[in-house]
Amino acid sequence: MITKFKDIIDAFNRGQTRYTTYRKVPTQTTVTGVWYDLSMSPGNPIPQYYAATPMIGIPLRQSTDWWIFHWGDVSPMKKYLHRTSLQCNSTVPQWAFLLCDYLYFYPFIDEWITDEQFFDNTNPVTRYVDWWWVNIMAVSVAARTWWARFQVKYTNQDWIEGRITPIHITSNATSNGSLITTQVTWATNWNRTSPFLTLQEWDTWVRKIESVTMLDADVWLFTLVLVKPIIETCLVWVDAPVEVEYFKDRKLLPQIETDAFLNFIMMPTWSWLWYTLLCDFTFIFN
Repeated sequence: MITKFKDIIDAFNRGQTRYTTYRKVPTQTTVTGVWYDLSMSPGNPIPQYYAATPMIGIPLRQSTDWWIFHWGDVSPMKKYLHRTSLQCNSTVPQWAFLLCDYLYFYPFIDEWITDEQFFDNTNPVTRYVDWWWVNIMAVSVAARTWWARFQVKYTNQDWIEGRITPIHITSNATSNGSLITTQVTWATNWNRTSPFLTLQEWDTWVRKIESVTMLDADVWLFTLVLVKPIIETCLVWVDAPVEVEYFKDRKLLPQIETDAFLNFIMMPTWSWLWYTLLCDFTFIFN
């Protein structure tokens, strides 16, 4: 466990580190104010498209899905994110980023079906047995119109089943990878900026999703993903990267689970099409 600067220095002196790079050049036209899932963009690591058998829950892992490589199992040591450096070639980025561990996804929800659609949770999730801060995000995987209402039934942190989210409304963001419950409208007080679905009152996180019900029929498809936020950062300008050393700058080191599937979601201030995002990560083990 790392509790002081000496522990970090010792980890580097023993070679217990991993340096990894990340490069994305989206080919999708993103929408200002609508969060976007960069795992579906080309680059390094390669994109993933949540392509699997519809309605069957699928776990995501570094070892099987080839995402940001942070080393394998280092037990009995623990693994931490020590540093990130983020930069972009846009002249006015001003973008917010959330690095998340993607745990599980429910593919190809058909927006045309208004009957309750039930999910298969047979495949196990092996990370975060306490499920702290695990949230739901809804990712577009095919184009849509907009303003279709839906609700999600889930099991909460206390293993209480049958919990139901408030009604959510899909946005008109048609790019694959857009988080369809974030949206900007002509009425400022209607803006919804959280990337995650709102849960039933008093619930704090989610253990599994049981079903989804479309209250309005729409066209095409979306995917529900269980994610755990790890860190947040931002880009402010093009002339310098944003570097964060988490122990020094934020007084904590985010712990990274074995086999974590790490990726960014981001909030664009305009279209992200063809811009290049670069990030490097330093992980340490102790």
